[in-house]
Amino acid sequence: MSELGCQGNIGAQNEMVLVGGYMAKHFLRLIRKYIDEYVRCTDCKSLDTLIVKEEKTRLQYLRCNKCTAARTVSSIQSIYVAKKRGDRKKAKMAA
Repeated sequence: MSELGCQGNIGAQNEMVLVGGYMAKHFLRLIRKYIDEYVRCTDCKSLDTLIVKEEKTRLQYLRCNKCTAARTVSSIQSIYVAKKRGDRKKAKMAA
């Protein structure tokens, strides 16, 4: 919600309810980014994966159930940071 610059909440059946103005292409871009980082196996491109936290090292691994490959993933909070709508436009103009 913070990335899209709109309000929302989680419904009774764990669905995401977004209220306000946002562009569908921005929503789709965020979903694809999330899937590439936290769901899709980079080796076989399978979506049959699981995030496992190893207690000894406190690292999170994305493990593929199809090809058994594994890679570390960062915590979600560190990548998806809230941005104000005006800040996004300013950043694009500066670049």
